[in-house]
Amino acid sequence: MESLFRLPFLVNQNPLDCLAALRSRGYRVWATGAESGTGLWEADLTPPTAVLFGQEGAGLHRDLLEATDGVITIPMNAGVNSLNVALAAGLVVYEAFRQRKTVRGEE
Repeated sequence: MESLFRLPFLVNQNPLDCLAALRSRGYRVWATGAESGTGLWEADLTPPTAVLFGQEGAGLHRDLLEATDGVITIPMNAGVNSLNVALAAGLVVYEAFRQRKTVRGEE
């Protein structure tokens, strides 16, 4: 509980500068989106990875999408075009955990 208060935050930062800083530290940067991307189960989330999540309906701004290394999509049934952002983040984080555990042979 209250983990939020134990995490460092950056405010009023240029998002593109943040992406450059992440890359300089060896991170791969993914965006999440509802259209034409790499399926979550096929995306390699084992290296150091940052994932951008946008608003549930509108998604991420085009500039941010274009600045990432790729787009991850979460497979869904026809007619469903977005998920609650917290749910989407939970799925992506869990898939990264699962992949890293498998790579370490802990499956």
